[in-house]
Amino acid sequence: MKLGTIMLLCLFAWPLQAQTIQITGGDSSILQAVGGTAHLYFQNSETSVSGGILAGHVYGSINEGFRVHDWSIKAGSMFVPFSFATDYGSAHIQLATEGIEAIHATQNSSLTLFGGTSAQHYQLPFFTGSKPSTPTFLLSYRRKLSKRWATETHVEASDRQTAIQSISFLPLTHLDLSAAAGIGSNALFCAGRISYDDANHWKAQLNWTHHSPDFRRITLPYQTVTENSGLNAGGAFRSKRYSISVDRENVLSQESVATPLLQSTVTSAATGVKLGIASANVSMYFGNTNHESSRGQSASGTLDFGRVSSTTMWYHTAASSQAVEVLTEKISRRISLSQFIQAHDINVGGSYTSNLVTGSVGYVESFYPVLGLFEKTLSAQVNFQLPNAMKIVAGTLSTPDGHVKWTAYASKFTEGPMQGGTGRVHFAKYFYAGRFVDEKNQPVLGALQIGKEIVFADNDGRFVLPTNHKKAQSIVVVPDQFIAPGNWTVVSAPVQIDADAEATIVVRRK
Repeated sequence: MKLGTIMLLCLFAWPLQAQTIQITGGDSSILQAVGGTAHLYFQNSETSVSGGILAGHVYGSINEGFRVHDWSIKAGSMFVPFSFATDYGSAHIQLATEGIEAIHATQNSSLTLFGGTSAQHYQLPFFTGSKPSTPTFLLSYRRKLSKRWATETHVEASDRQTAIQSISFLPLTHLDLSAAAGIGSNALFCAGRISYDDANHWKAQLNWTHHSPDFRRITLPYQTVTENSGLNAGGAFRSKRYSISVDRENVLSQESVATPLLQSTVTSAATGVKLGIASANVSMYFGNTNHESSRGQSASGTLDFGRVSSTTMWYHTAASSQAVEVLTEKISRRISLSQFIQAHDINVGGSYTSNLVTGSVGYVESFYPVLGLFEKTLSAQVNFQLPNAMKIVAGTLSTPDGHVKWTAYASKFTEGPMQGGTGRVHFAKYFYAGRFVDEKNQPVLGALQIGKEIVFADNDGRFVLPTNHKKAQSIVVVPDQFIAPGNWTVVSAPVQIDADAEATIVVRRK
């Protein structure tokens, strides 16, 4: 969607009425992008306006979300869910689109309708650019028939037609069997999946999918994603002392917007053991990209004495072998330093964590099937949490060809005229309210989803969402949306929240 007059009006006029406003802007060498986004949270709706320059061209996107009775409506540029029960890893695949989406969900079923066009999305943390493509209609219907049986129906009408029916069966508590068949892009589609996960020690999954080469649901520049085609399989066992895993996965990768898609198959096996202060790991990788084979092996051993640890790593491919020594010292609970010694090179890394700043820098050695090599790449992340709910984030990303890209952006929350100090809109009948705290009962700038709404806590950890309906709503804590710096995990939280009854959510910084 090209940036135009209507978008500029929305960007500058809508914030005047917004209840809560999030402004984000930044720059990145990924896609050579610079731009910004205004996310506006109203009483009964959300609006997102994004615009900027990508590879020398101006792009923008608008997204409006609201509810009509029991329907959740979105209009503009968006990702529409289009994942199947048979997908490997239970991947939540979404299609880039522009148009109108309507979702109706009950306890046992959900219906998604979409009308508009497919699109090419260019998405970064601070900016989303969209380019419409082909007129498209989508329908997804999921229904739980019983405790053990469920069905899914997926229909896409575009320049190519897709209609796929799937069924899932749970014969045992941890065992899931799924099958799907139909037409995918005017050709035969069939798939099956067996999945077992006891959530403690054992995990295994087997997926086989057959479809036309023209049937493809997702492509992301600079990213590597699982392709549900052919055979994908994996399994793992983990305990306190031992671990073993095997995996065979078909993946798609794209080095840049201008380069073609690369299809790879990566087979890996790894095992590890931990005995007291000593631990060891061994891994093997076999890659095949566009009919060119590659392989690599790695091994590591660590001695951990608490404040000081030493790790020796060895990497081998057909083209090279190398050894790396890593020394890590924990200066304090906030600061740690690392030295990477490799041949004639010595590199230094470290991390620092506080309430205002969280950052780390170092080197990561990864196997790249496209190159058939282990590559050492820079990994850096820094997060500044400033006063007045302002956050600055910068970091690096390794692309499938082993190159390093960077991204930096700033984000700030502010209150609109409709919102008071506690976030209450005074003409609402009821309120969903509560507080985020850590295990020491200190306030946390957290975030959660109440029904379809994202709600953010204030400096006292309190959140309030107005409503005109006195009914319980489901809630989901979303740690990746926290304004508070660092990585967070949930200690305790209710699954539902009642109007005019305060909820307490306890979280912990990892």
